[in-house]
Amino acid sequence: AIISGANQGVGNGVANRMARLWNEPQHLTIYFTSRNEQRGHDSLAKLKEDLKSEKVGDVSFEYHQLDITDEASRTKLLKDIKEKHGGLDILVNNAGIAGQGFDASVVEETLKTNYYSTVSMANEAVPIIRQGGRIVSVASMAGKLNGYGDELTQRFKAVSKQSEADQLMKEFYASVADGTHEQKGWKSAAYSVSKAGLIANHRALAKEVQPKGISVFTCCPGYVDTSMTKHKGVRTLDEGAVTPVACAFDAPESATGSFWENGKESTW
Repeated sequence: AIISGANQGVGNGVANRMARLWNEPQHLTIYFTSRNEQRGHDSLAKLKEDLKSEKVGDVSFEYHQLDITDEASRTKLLKDIKEKHGGLDILVNNAGIAGQGFDASVVEETLKTNYYSTVSMANEAVPIIRQGGRIVSVASMAGKLNGYGDELTQRFKAVSKQSEADQLMKEFYASVADGTHEQKGWKSAAYSVSKAGLIANHRALAKEVQPKGISVFTCCPGYVDTSMTKHKGVRTLDEGAVTPVACAFDAPESATGSFWENGKESTW
């Protein structure tokens, strides 16, 4: 299993919860990844210490550097896992950003991480994901389809190919850059739109990879006490990990493509 952005926040909660809830007979190696190696190593050491007093499954942790915005970094991680383990069972795409303010450069930066890099990571992992494997990308309830113009809402819902979701994100950026986004029905919220795009993309990705026996889910962890929410969130890291881990371990394959919140399938 790979968890991106595991050194803090929801990703850290997911790593902890996965270790405690894993109850299959086979061994699970969890790749604990972060952009900054020092922070990652420190955070993993603390997690291992915390888990000493808990009952954990047949699990071990490996640290690996991963910057999801860097193609070479993504490629290296996937290559190392393929060589060492022959394949991958679970990818949890958790790394993401919430930029301050709203203008074309904030939109560009937000889409780069939350949409394009997350989508690239998912697609690049597909060739090494084994049958029965899962891709779980952490989206947000902010990615729900409220507050858009009717035509845009319909277009989001009608996405059946990943390229159509890409096109929507391109149009969002272009309309913010030329100041027409509001009249075109877009929200002035880079984070929300990036997550709506991710959900749309993964609905299409789910259809593409279903013949390979791979399931794809997006989820909202809820309003969690993390640096991203400036620690205003009400949920603990473990509570924030409930839904992503449910998608990784328990969600039925028949629900592939769906968006989850509060531990269950939800409406987009």
